[in-house]
Amino acid sequence: MIKDSGGLLTVDRVRTLVPAIRAAAGDVPVEIHSHCLTGLAPLVCLEAVKLGIDRVHTAIGPLANGASLPSAAGMIANLRTLGYRVDVADAAINDVSEHFLRVAKRTGNPIGAPVEYDAFHYKHQVPGGMLSNFHAQLRDAGMLDKLDAVLEEISRVRVDLGWLLMVTPFSQLIGVQAMLNVVTGERYKVVPDEVKRYALGHYGAPPSPIEPGRARQDRRQRVQGHSGARRAPARRRAHAPRQVSACVRRGTYFAVSVRAASCRCAHLRRADPDR
Repeated sequence: MIKDSGGLLTVDRVRTLVPAIRAAAGDVPVEIHSHCLTGLAPLVCLEAVKLGIDRVHTAIGPLANGASLPSAAGMIANLRTLGYRVDVADAAINDVSEHFLRVAKRTGNPIGAPVEYDAFHYKHQVPGGMLSNFHAQLRDAGMLDKLDAVLEEISRVRVDLGWLLMVTPFSQLIGVQAMLNVVTGERYKVVPDEVKRYALGHYGAPPSPIEPGRARQDRRQRVQGHSGARRAPARRRAHAPRQVSACVRRGTYFAVSVRAASCRCAHLRRADPDR
């Protein structure tokens, strides 16, 4: 599966990535899972289908788009327009969409909507589920106006900590540290133990050096901390870090299996939501 939880794929990249993976996979079905964070995911998924992808992950209407996956109904309509046969129970999809639409209106929750292209997303690269959690947490704390500042700080912390990939659990390390930097008003005034353990090498070597340069040496010492943690032995095998934040909201996600018009069938199947 090509899993793009950060919503970073572009149409141009898909044109080189999908053929290579498709050729290597042989008879194994290949799926694509791309979030709509930059507004490109629907186009990315349609292009992937043209290049031979077997299944496209989507989300039910009210829970689609935004930081989520493309809309199931929209993707099905577009695939049919392009000449693909997608054999799904349209009435059932509409019923489920209407149910969650009523729930959203009754509970006052937002309804998924398409987003405009966002070049800033490629700077902070926060995954969809994590972005939704940040939005909810800051809203509940009455600090939603600080969301842009937190995202900007995430892009800085990524550099500070050695250009970590924004995937679990490292995205949580970066996100929690950035949140603390913004909320406390001072960068690295509070540093979680997990960030210190990472900086000390307990999870392996970082992709690039942490905080190079003498000008930032004081901040590096603060990140590594003085809480009794010791630098990991050079030959010690890295172990899986504990997850800093496990607050994940689950929605109803679907995968649309697509085939060209000449194929026998296609179907709608459940897929696990992205964390």
